[in-house]
Amino acid sequence: MQAFAGVAATGPWEPIGYEGDDTSAVVQLRDAGGEKLELTLALDAAGLIERLFFQPAFEHTPATSWEELGTAVENLPAETTLVVTDVTDPDAPEVVFSSGEEGAFPVGSIVKLYVLGAVVDAVEAGTLTWEDTLTVTDDLKSLPSGELQDAPSGTTVTVREAAEAMIAISDNTATDMLVAAVGREAVETQLAEMGHHDPSLNIPLLTTRDLFVIGWGDDATRRTTWADGDETVRRDLLASLPSGLPGVDPLTVSTPVWQDGVDWFATPEDLVAAHLALQKKAETPAGEPVPDILGANPGFAPEVASTFDEVAFKGGSSMGVLALSWFVSGPDGDHVLTLQARSDQPSLTTDGRPYLAATQDAVMLLE
Repeated sequence: MQAFAGVAATGPWEPIGYEGDDTSAVVQLRDAGGEKLELTLALDAAGLIERLFFQPAFEHTPATSWEELGTAVENLPAETTLVVTDVTDPDAPEVVFSSGEEGAFPVGSIVKLYVLGAVVDAVEAGTLTWEDTLTVTDDLKSLPSGELQDAPSGTTVTVREAAEAMIAISDNTATDMLVAAVGREAVETQLAEMGHHDPSLNIPLLTTRDLFVIGWGDDATRRTTWADGDETVRRDLLASLPSGLPGVDPLTVSTPVWQDGVDWFATPEDLVAAHLALQKKAETPAGEPVPDILGANPGFAPEVASTFDEVAFKGGSSMGVLALSWFVSGPDGDHVLTLQARSDQPSLTTDGRPYLAATQDAVMLLE
Protein backbone atom coordinates (compact mmCIF):
# COMPACT_ATOMS: atom_id res chain seq x y z
CA MET A 1 0.00 0.00 0.00
CA GLN A 2 2.91 2.34 0.68
CA ALA A 3 4.14 1.85 -2.89
CA PHE A 4 0.64 2.47 -4.25
CA ALA A 5 0.39 5.64 -2.18
CA GLY A 6 3.60 6.85 -3.78
CA VAL A 7 2.16 6.36 -7.25
CA ALA A 8 -1.15 7.95 -6.23
CA ALA A 9 0.69 11.10 -5.25
CA THR A 10 1.62 11.67 -8.90
CA GLY A 11 -2.04 11.96 -9.98
CA PRO A 12 -4.40 12.92 -11.41
CA TRP A 13 -3.73 10.65 -14.41
CA GLU A 14 -4.85 11.07 -17.97
CA PRO A 15 -5.46 7.88 -20.01
CA ILE A 16 -3.61 8.11 -23.31
CA GLY A 17 -3.75 4.50 -24.54
CA TYR A 18 -5.57 1.23 -23.92
CA GLU A 19 -5.28 -2.44 -24.84
CA GLY A 20 -7.49 -5.05 -23.25
CA ASP A 21 -10.16 -7.71 -23.31
CA ASP A 22 -12.80 -9.05 -20.92
CA THR A 23 -10.33 -10.09 -18.22
CA SER A 24 -7.23 -7.92 -18.58
CA ALA A 25 -6.12 -4.49 -19.66
CA VAL A 26 -3.02 -2.38 -20.08
CA VAL A 27 -3.64 1.36 -19.80
CA GLN A 28 -1.09 4.01 -20.71
CA LEU A 29 -1.34 7.02 -18.41
CA ARG A 30 0.20 10.48 -18.17
CA ASP A 31 0.61 11.78 -14.63
CA ALA A 32 0.33 15.37 -13.38
CA GLY A 33 4.00 15.98 -14.10
CA GLY A 34 3.79 14.75 -17.69
CA GLU A 35 5.52 11.42 -17.03
CA LYS A 36 4.08 8.32 -18.69
CA LEU A 37 3.02 5.29 -16.66
CA GLU A 38 1.56 1.90 -17.51
CA LEU A 39 -1.21 0.30 -15.47
CA THR A 40 -1.76 -3.46 -15.79
CA LEU A 41 -5.00 -4.94 -14.48
CA ALA A 42 -6.20 -8.57 -14.55
CA LEU A 43 -9.36 -10.21 -13.21
CA ASP A 44 -9.77 -13.76 -11.91
CA ALA A 45 -12.55 -16.18 -12.87
CA ALA A 46 -14.89 -14.54 -10.35
CA GLY A 47 -14.31 -11.08 -11.84
CA LEU A 48 -12.21 -9.92 -8.90
CA ILE A 49 -8.91 -8.07 -9.30
CA GLU A 50 -5.99 -10.51 -9.02
CA ARG A 51 -3.27 -8.31 -10.49
CA LEU A 52 -2.82 -4.56 -10.36
CA PHE A 53 0.46 -2.76 -10.76
CA PHE A 54 2.03 0.37 -12.16
CA GLN A 55 5.35 0.59 -13.96
CA PRO A 56 7.15 3.14 -16.10
CA ALA A 57 5.92 3.31 -19.66
CA PHE A 58 7.86 1.18 -22.12
CA GLU A 59 9.31 3.08 -25.05
CA HIS A 60 10.40 1.03 -28.04
CA THR A 61 11.84 1.89 -31.44
CA PRO A 62 11.11 -1.05 -33.79
CA ALA A 63 14.03 -2.67 -35.59
CA THR A 64 13.90 -2.04 -39.33
CA SER A 65 16.39 -4.73 -40.38
CA TRP A 66 17.64 -8.09 -39.17
CA GLU A 67 20.96 -6.43 -38.36
CA GLU A 68 19.23 -3.91 -36.11
CA LEU A 69 17.27 -6.70 -34.46
CA GLY A 70 20.48 -8.61 -33.77
CA THR A 71 21.90 -5.57 -32.03
CA ALA A 72 18.70 -5.14 -30.04
CA VAL A 73 18.83 -8.76 -28.85
CA GLU A 74 22.45 -8.36 -27.80
CA ASN A 75 21.44 -5.32 -25.75
CA LEU A 76 18.58 -6.99 -23.89
CA PRO A 77 19.13 -7.06 -20.10
CA ALA A 78 19.61 -10.85 -19.76
CA GLU A 79 21.58 -13.32 -21.86
CA THR A 80 19.13 -13.95 -24.69
CA THR A 81 18.75 -16.06 -27.79
CA LEU A 82 16.16 -15.27 -30.46
CA VAL A 83 15.66 -17.59 -33.42
CA VAL A 84 13.21 -17.36 -36.31
CA THR A 85 12.75 -20.56 -38.32
CA ASP A 86 10.83 -21.01 -41.56
CA VAL A 87 8.90 -24.29 -41.22
CA THR A 88 6.72 -23.98 -44.31
CA ASP A 89 8.33 -27.28 -45.26
CA PRO A 90 8.22 -29.04 -41.88
CA ASP A 91 10.67 -31.66 -43.09
CA ALA A 92 13.31 -29.03 -43.89
CA PRO A 93 13.19 -26.16 -41.36
CA GLU A 94 15.31 -23.17 -42.39
CA VAL A 95 16.68 -20.63 -39.92
CA VAL A 96 15.84 -17.12 -41.08
CA PHE A 97 17.42 -15.27 -38.16
CA SER A 98 19.44 -16.25 -35.13
CA SER A 99 21.04 -14.18 -32.40
CA GLY A 100 22.56 -15.28 -29.11
CA GLU A 101 24.32 -18.25 -27.56
CA GLU A 102 23.66 -21.76 -28.79
CA GLY A 103 22.73 -24.63 -26.49
CA ALA A 104 19.94 -25.48 -24.07
CA PHE A 105 18.38 -22.70 -22.02
CA PRO A 106 15.83 -23.03 -19.22
CA VAL A 107 12.32 -22.75 -20.66
CA GLY A 108 10.00 -22.72 -17.65
CA SER A 109 6.41 -23.51 -18.56
CA ILE A 110 7.14 -24.19 -22.22
CA VAL A 111 7.63 -27.74 -20.94
CA LYS A 112 3.81 -27.86 -20.92
CA LEU A 113 3.92 -28.41 -24.68
CA TYR A 114 5.22 -31.91 -23.94
CA VAL A 115 2.45 -32.46 -21.38
CA LEU A 116 -0.09 -31.51 -24.04
CA GLY A 117 1.56 -33.95 -26.43
CA ALA A 118 1.24 -36.73 -23.86
CA VAL A 119 -2.44 -35.92 -23.34
CA VAL A 120 -3.14 -36.15 -27.08
CA ASP A 121 -1.40 -39.51 -27.27
CA ALA A 122 -3.38 -40.80 -24.28
CA VAL A 123 -6.60 -39.76 -26.01
CA GLU A 124 -5.39 -41.48 -29.17
CA ALA A 125 -4.64 -44.64 -27.18
CA GLY A 126 -8.08 -44.60 -25.57
CA THR A 127 -6.78 -44.34 -22.00
CA LEU A 128 -8.12 -40.80 -21.61
CA THR A 129 -10.79 -38.62 -23.20
CA TRP A 130 -11.06 -34.85 -23.38
CA GLU A 131 -14.32 -35.12 -21.41
CA ASP A 132 -12.88 -37.18 -18.53
CA THR A 133 -12.89 -35.38 -15.19
CA LEU A 134 -9.85 -34.64 -13.05
CA THR A 135 -10.01 -33.77 -9.36
CA VAL A 136 -8.09 -31.08 -7.50
CA THR A 137 -6.37 -32.55 -4.43
CA ASP A 138 -3.93 -31.21 -1.87
CA ASP A 139 -1.30 -33.59 -3.25
CA LEU A 140 -1.60 -32.02 -6.71
CA LYS A 141 -1.88 -28.37 -5.76
CA SER A 142 1.04 -26.24 -6.90
CA LEU A 143 1.80 -22.52 -6.68
CA PRO A 144 0.80 -19.84 -9.19
CA SER A 145 0.66 -19.09 -12.04
CA GLY A 146 -2.90 -20.23 -12.44
CA GLU A 147 -6.15 -20.44 -10.52
CA LEU A 148 -6.78 -24.07 -9.58
CA GLN A 149 -4.34 -23.88 -6.66
CA ASP A 150 -7.02 -21.76 -4.96
CA ALA A 151 -9.89 -24.12 -5.76
CA PRO A 152 -11.21 -26.31 -2.93
CA SER A 153 -9.91 -29.85 -2.95
CA GLY A 154 -12.55 -32.00 -4.63
CA THR A 155 -13.13 -29.47 -7.42
CA THR A 156 -13.37 -31.22 -10.78
CA VAL A 157 -12.48 -30.06 -14.28
CA THR A 158 -12.44 -31.90 -17.57
CA VAL A 159 -9.21 -32.90 -19.25
CA ARG A 160 -9.86 -30.30 -21.93
CA GLU A 161 -10.51 -27.57 -19.35
CA ALA A 162 -7.27 -28.46 -17.58
CA ALA A 163 -5.35 -28.40 -20.87
CA GLU A 164 -6.85 -25.04 -21.79
CA ALA A 165 -5.88 -23.60 -18.40
CA MET A 166 -2.40 -25.14 -18.62
CA ILE A 167 -1.69 -23.34 -21.89
CA ALA A 168 -3.78 -20.15 -21.82
CA ILE A 169 -2.98 -19.02 -18.25
CA SER A 170 -0.14 -21.47 -17.57
CA ASP A 171 -2.05 -23.00 -14.66
CA ASN A 172 0.50 -25.04 -12.75
CA THR A 173 -1.99 -27.11 -10.78
CA ALA A 174 -3.86 -27.99 -13.99
CA THR A 175 -0.53 -29.08 -15.45
CA ASP A 176 0.28 -31.39 -12.55
CA MET A 177 -3.23 -32.85 -12.67
CA LEU A 178 -2.63 -33.75 -16.32
CA VAL A 179 0.80 -35.22 -15.56
CA ALA A 180 -0.82 -37.38 -12.87
CA ALA A 181 -3.50 -38.46 -15.34
CA VAL A 182 -1.12 -39.59 -18.09
CA GLY A 183 1.86 -40.52 -15.90
CA ARG A 184 5.22 -38.83 -15.49
CA GLU A 185 6.88 -41.39 -17.76
CA ALA A 186 4.45 -40.62 -20.57
CA VAL A 187 5.58 -37.01 -20.60
CA GLU A 188 9.21 -38.09 -20.46
CA THR A 189 8.56 -40.25 -23.52
CA GLN A 190 7.17 -37.23 -25.35
CA LEU A 191 10.50 -35.43 -25.07
CA ALA A 192 12.03 -37.87 -27.53
CA GLU A 193 8.91 -38.37 -29.62
CA MET A 194 8.51 -34.62 -30.08
CA GLY A 195 12.10 -34.19 -31.19
CA HIS A 196 14.06 -33.03 -28.12
CA HIS A 197 17.78 -33.46 -28.85
CA ASP A 198 18.66 -34.68 -25.33
CA PRO A 199 15.69 -35.81 -23.23
CA SER A 200 18.04 -36.70 -20.34
CA LEU A 201 18.26 -32.98 -19.56
CA ASN A 202 14.69 -33.24 -18.27
CA ILE A 203 14.59 -36.80 -16.95
CA PRO A 204 13.27 -37.42 -14.41
CA LEU A 205 10.61 -34.88 -15.23
CA LEU A 206 9.83 -32.28 -12.61
CA THR A 207 6.20 -31.39 -12.03
CA THR A 208 5.62 -27.71 -11.30
CA ARG A 209 5.01 -28.62 -7.65
CA ASP A 210 8.35 -30.47 -7.58
CA LEU A 211 10.03 -27.35 -8.93
CA PHE A 212 8.74 -25.20 -6.08
CA VAL A 213 9.40 -27.73 -3.32
CA ILE A 214 12.94 -28.52 -4.47
CA GLY A 215 13.84 -24.99 -5.53
CA TRP A 216 12.37 -22.97 -2.68
CA GLY A 217 11.09 -25.39 -0.06
CA ASP A 218 12.14 -25.49 3.59
CA ASP A 219 14.84 -28.16 3.02
CA ALA A 220 17.73 -26.57 1.12
CA THR A 221 19.53 -29.91 0.80
CA ARG A 222 16.96 -31.04 -1.78
CA ARG A 223 18.25 -28.46 -4.23
CA THR A 224 21.84 -29.63 -3.74
CA THR A 225 20.79 -33.27 -4.08
CA TRP A 226 19.03 -32.49 -7.36
CA ALA A 227 21.97 -30.49 -8.69
CA ASP A 228 24.53 -33.20 -7.90
CA GLY A 229 22.43 -36.30 -8.47
CA ASP A 230 22.13 -38.67 -11.41
CA GLU A 231 18.77 -39.93 -12.64
CA THR A 232 18.45 -42.54 -9.90
CA VAL A 233 19.24 -40.07 -7.13
CA ARG A 234 16.82 -37.57 -8.59
CA ARG A 235 14.01 -40.12 -8.86
CA ASP A 236 14.59 -41.12 -5.24
CA LEU A 237 14.38 -37.45 -4.28
CA LEU A 238 11.08 -37.01 -6.10
CA ALA A 239 9.68 -40.10 -4.39
CA SER A 240 10.66 -38.67 -0.98
CA LEU A 241 8.93 -35.31 -1.38
CA PRO A 242 6.16 -34.70 1.16
CA SER A 243 2.50 -35.12 0.28
CA GLY A 244 -0.25 -32.65 1.09
CA LEU A 245 -0.12 -28.96 0.32
CA PRO A 246 3.29 -27.89 -1.03
CA GLY A 247 4.06 -25.72 1.99
CA VAL A 248 6.20 -23.24 0.06
CA ASP A 249 5.88 -19.56 0.98
CA PRO A 250 5.50 -17.61 -2.29
CA LEU A 251 7.65 -14.87 -0.79
CA THR A 252 10.63 -17.27 -0.76
CA VAL A 253 10.37 -17.76 -4.54
CA SER A 254 12.83 -14.98 -5.20
CA THR A 255 16.18 -16.44 -6.28
CA PRO A 256 17.08 -18.24 -9.54
CA VAL A 257 17.46 -22.02 -9.28
CA TRP A 258 17.87 -22.93 -12.94
CA GLN A 259 21.66 -23.00 -12.51
CA ASP A 260 21.16 -26.11 -10.34
CA GLY A 261 19.08 -27.81 -13.02
CA VAL A 262 15.82 -27.01 -11.25
CA ASP A 263 13.86 -26.12 -14.36
CA TRP A 264 13.29 -27.65 -17.79
CA PHE A 265 15.79 -27.20 -20.61
CA ALA A 266 15.63 -27.06 -24.41
CA THR A 267 17.35 -25.52 -27.41
CA PRO A 268 15.57 -23.39 -30.00
CA GLU A 269 15.67 -26.40 -32.32
CA ASP A 270 13.95 -28.51 -29.66
CA LEU A 271 11.14 -25.96 -29.41
CA VAL A 272 10.75 -25.86 -33.18
CA ALA A 273 10.43 -29.65 -33.19
CA ALA A 274 7.91 -29.56 -30.32
CA HIS A 275 5.66 -27.07 -32.09
CA LEU A 276 5.84 -29.05 -35.33
CA ALA A 277 5.01 -32.25 -33.47
CA LEU A 278 1.90 -30.65 -31.99
CA GLN A 279 0.87 -29.35 -35.41
CA LYS A 280 1.07 -32.92 -36.67
CA LYS A 281 -0.90 -34.24 -33.69
CA ALA A 282 -3.53 -31.56 -34.37
CA GLU A 283 -4.28 -33.25 -37.70
CA THR A 284 -5.49 -36.41 -35.92
CA PRO A 285 -8.97 -36.93 -34.43
CA ALA A 286 -7.46 -37.11 -30.94
CA GLY A 287 -5.64 -33.81 -31.49
CA GLU A 288 -8.60 -31.87 -32.87
CA PRO A 289 -8.75 -29.47 -29.85
CA VAL A 290 -5.02 -28.63 -30.03
CA PRO A 291 -5.22 -25.52 -32.29
CA ASP A 292 -7.87 -23.92 -30.09
CA ILE A 293 -5.94 -24.79 -26.93
CA LEU A 294 -2.67 -23.35 -28.24
CA GLY A 295 -4.39 -20.34 -29.81
CA ALA A 296 -6.45 -19.18 -26.83
CA ASN A 297 -3.63 -16.91 -25.66
CA PRO A 298 -1.77 -15.66 -28.76
CA GLY A 299 1.06 -14.10 -26.77
CA PHE A 300 1.35 -11.20 -29.21
CA ALA A 301 -0.43 -7.87 -29.12
CA PRO A 302 -3.77 -8.14 -30.95
CA GLU A 303 -2.60 -6.09 -33.91
CA VAL A 304 0.32 -8.48 -34.40
CA ALA A 305 -1.64 -11.70 -33.86
CA SER A 306 -4.28 -10.57 -36.36
CA THR A 307 -1.73 -10.65 -39.20
CA PHE A 308 -1.70 -14.48 -39.04
CA ASP A 309 -4.22 -17.16 -39.93
CA GLU A 310 -3.07 -19.27 -36.97
CA VAL A 311 -1.06 -18.54 -33.85
CA ALA A 312 0.03 -21.21 -31.35
CA PHE A 313 1.82 -19.81 -28.30
CA LYS A 314 3.40 -21.02 -25.09
CA GLY A 315 5.67 -19.02 -22.86
CA GLY A 316 7.41 -19.71 -19.60
CA SER A 317 9.12 -17.88 -16.77
CA SER A 318 10.78 -18.42 -13.44
CA MET A 319 13.26 -16.50 -11.36
CA GLY A 320 15.89 -15.34 -13.86
CA VAL A 321 14.14 -17.14 -16.71
CA LEU A 322 11.94 -15.90 -19.54
CA ALA A 323 11.04 -17.98 -22.58
CA LEU A 324 8.59 -17.38 -25.44
CA SER A 325 7.65 -19.64 -28.35
CA TRP A 326 5.22 -19.41 -31.24
CA PHE A 327 4.12 -21.35 -34.28
CA VAL A 328 2.55 -18.89 -36.72
CA SER A 329 0.96 -19.46 -40.10
CA GLY A 330 0.11 -16.72 -42.55
CA PRO A 331 0.53 -15.37 -46.07
CA ASP A 332 4.32 -15.57 -45.79
CA GLY A 333 4.30 -19.24 -44.81
CA ASP A 334 4.77 -21.01 -41.49
CA HIS A 335 7.35 -19.96 -38.90
CA VAL A 336 8.42 -20.79 -35.37
CA LEU A 337 9.80 -17.97 -33.24
CA THR A 338 11.64 -18.71 -30.01
CA LEU A 339 13.13 -16.36 -27.45
CA GLN A 340 14.98 -17.66 -24.40
CA ALA A 341 16.55 -15.48 -21.72
CA ARG A 342 18.42 -16.42 -18.56
CA SER A 343 20.20 -14.58 -15.76
CA ASP A 344 21.36 -15.11 -12.21
CA GLN A 345 19.73 -11.75 -11.46
CA PRO A 346 15.94 -12.17 -11.47
CA SER A 347 15.34 -8.46 -11.98
CA LEU A 348 16.76 -8.74 -15.50
CA THR A 349 13.88 -10.92 -16.71
CA THR A 350 11.04 -9.49 -14.61
CA ASP A 351 9.94 -6.96 -17.24
CA GLY A 352 9.05 -9.01 -20.29
CA ARG A 353 8.20 -6.06 -22.51
CA PRO A 354 11.57 -5.56 -24.22
CA TYR A 355 11.80 -9.31 -24.95
CA LEU A 356 8.30 -9.45 -26.41
CA ALA A 357 9.05 -6.33 -28.45
CA ALA A 358 12.05 -8.06 -30.02
CA THR A 359 9.93 -11.02 -31.14
CA GLN A 360 7.24 -8.72 -32.50
CA ASP A 361 9.92 -6.86 -34.46
CA ALA A 362 10.94 -10.21 -35.94
CA VAL A 363 7.36 -10.79 -37.04
CA MET A 364 7.26 -7.43 -38.75
CA LEU A 365 10.52 -8.18 -40.54
CA LEU A 366 9.04 -11.35 -41.99
CA GLU A 367 6.48 -9.34 -43.96
